Amino acid sequence: MQVPEYFDSTVAVAAIFPGSTNYADASARLKAAGTDAVIINHGLAEVYRTLTGRLRLPPKAAAQLVEGVLLARFKEAALSRDDYARVVKTMAQRNLSGPIIYDALHAEGARKAGASVVNTYNVEHFKKVAPDLTLA
Repeated sequence: MQVPEYFDSTVAVAAIFPGSTNYADASARLKAAGTDAVIINHGLAEVYRTLTGRLRLPPKAAAQLVEGVLLARFKEAALSRDDYARVVKTMAQRNLSGPIIYDALHAEGARKAGASVVNTYNVEHFKKVAPDLTLA
């Protein structure tokens, strides 16, 4: 088994949606990760939200992509209630607010999974919440 590679929702969406401008890059990253791609469960909801929101896919089509591709290709990076609480506390200590919390949760998932790299298109947020992680 390889060391896991973590994928946040920005790369996960692009990897499964051929209409994405980043599809070629993201799908290549996912292919390279093989069977060792991981994401937190909340990331599944973020992907669905993006597919049905900004990308305007019908809900059934988005659900099919989440169920048929994400659940098949990604392993779970499990976060506990204590993990969530720790992330919230850290965000408050760093005086960070708003949607960046979701990047912090993805970063915690990457740490818990022992990921060698975090695949993201949101590099600036990850630099703030996860300076300890390698970003791609």
